[in-house]
Amino acid sequence: MKKVIIGVLAFAIIACNKQDNNTDLKNEVEKWKIELQLNGEIGPSCSDENGNITPETSNKWMDNNSHYGFGLGEIIPFEHDFNSDKIIDGFYYFSPSNCAGGIGSSTHVSDCGMLVYSYKGKVLTNKNITHSIENEI
Repeated sequence: MKKVIIGVLAFAIIACNKQDNNTDLKNEVEKWKIELQLNGEIGPSCSDENGNITPETSNKWMDNNSHYGFGLGEIIPFEHDFNSDKIIDGFYYFSPSNCAGGIGSSTHVSDCGMLVYSYKGKVLTNKNITHSIENEI
């Protein structure tokens, strides 16, 4: 009976830790989106609720965000224990949306990425990973 109780407690602790980690990953992604806008790198998304960019949504976006040129695209997540420490890490990337129409004007021509990983019990991020990969290529 003790083994069953210990097993259930261990499972509960592991499940809680995983849930907390996923919450940390989601929080890091939300902070990243805010930082990109505050730093003037990428504007808010210019797509509608269905993910489409129409002339109407583009015009409305340009009225409010013309200084950006490009907006936040759909963030694609890859979550896995990349560094084998039994804590889920995440790699997130997106292609900036050309919200200005035409050829647009921005220094962003490639995808943007962020790595969220654990190191000695702390959650760390590498928000320059895209540049690091581009330099290695």
